[in-house]
Amino acid sequence: MDGRSAELLEFPLIRERLASYAAFDPSRRLAEAIEPATDPIIVSRRQDETDEARWLLSEKPNVGVGGARDIAPVIARASRAGRLDPGELWAVVETIIAAGRLVDALRELDRPLLHALYRSIDPLTALRTRLEASVDPTGEVLDTASPALGGLRRAVRVAHEAQNIHFADNILAPGTKGVSNIELKP
Repeated sequence: MDGRSAELLEFPLIRERLASYAAFDPSRRLAEAIEPATDPIIVSRRQDETDEARWLLSEKPNVGVGGARDIAPVIARASRAGRLDPGELWAVVETIIAAGRLVDALRELDRPLLHALYRSIDPLTALRTRLEASVDPTGEVLDTASPALGGLRRAVRVAHEAQNIHFADNILAPGTKGVSNIELKP
């Protein structure tokens, strides 16, 4: 469809209206980028998809991508070998979890296009498992993030405990020269 025809049919207004219904920024960007089709097969397919989507909204209103985050900037930075902070990594985990819930819901449907859609969504199970072993929901990097990190943290804990024992035995012990009956309070 040429630009003039799209203007006459007020397609930009329709696209804007569609985008206004999207609560999730990535969905809004997709709606804003949609272009009209002229191929009858594509038009028919899109109409069928719309029918199934409307059915899904009315019959299964809780199905969706709730909990997903807009991780497009994070993915862009990662694709350029940029560093991600633990909070950004956890946002990826939350998005993968939301995609997994959507896959599970779509797999169970008797609507052919929606049912087929689940096969196009990769649940990224290995990535999810690795990230969940590396960061927690508060954004803390876990000891299990890498064997080297786990080993270093264990060594620090052991050294800290040895220091505390030394302090207790040599500084706080009753009868120690120069220190008498120090009372430690919580």
